[in-house]
Amino acid sequence: MAIPTGFGGRDYPDFGVSGLKTSKVVISDMSELAVRMGSINRFDRLGSVLFQDAFEHGLVNWNQNAYPAGAYAVPSGRYFSIVPHSALMATTTALNSYSGLNMSLPIPYVSAMGFEFHVKVMDDIDNFRCSFNLYTGSYRYWVEVRIDTIANEIDFYNEAGGFTVISTDDIYFGLASPFHIIKIVADLVNENYVRLVVDGIDYNLRAYKLNKAVSTTTPRLYCLFINMPLTASVQRVCLDNVIITMDEPT
Repeated sequence: MAIPTGFGGRDYPDFGVSGLKTSKVVISDMSELAVRMGSINRFDRLGSVLFQDAFEHGLVNWNQNAYPAGAYAVPSGRYFSIVPHSALMATTTALNSYSGLNMSLPIPYVSAMGFEFHVKVMDDIDNFRCSFNLYTGSYRYWVEVRIDTIANEIDFYNEAGGFTVISTDDIYFGLASPFHIIKIVADLVNENYVRLVVDGIDYNLRAYKLNKAVSTTTPRLYCLFINMPLTASVQRVCLDNVIITMDEPT
């Protein structure tokens, strides 16, 4: 998965013509529209966007998995960070209940990547996991954030295959809680984390290596968001505005 050069390296746009053109049409209200809508990324605008989904078309980009009957992942118009929907992921009181969303993306080359999402924690939760597995054809790199409001922690998946606490008391839960904005950046070239952003707080993770394993799986990025309580209780989370970026600064 070498970095492409020439036109494949984005010396020119991937679409349209490369020559300079002039528009003769004036759209007077676009600046007001942009101001009113705001940025989809409020705290960090680095990297080149590879994928973005604010669930404006529901869950069409995602595979849904839930257990048992009564657990679900559905579009929600009641709570959202970006209009008109979020993805509401809810479990039941059954032990081992879970609700998840997953999908795969092609990756043009290995670089430093950012994984951002907005999350509203409606109940006290202990195991909401946001996992990103990059397969290069030779290796699998595992990047993951876990939210546990019962222990007041945000953890990341470490080199040894366990979790390291990096943030405490940063997540507020309840029906009146905000959508927290979380971004984890990992340098897949040098095989280490870069940073974790929680709203306006930036944690330096450069000292931590990524979990890595030999794998001949076809190159792709596998993304999984799963609400999987460790206790038998109803736990609800709203997920919104998933953004995946490449070429992040390290």
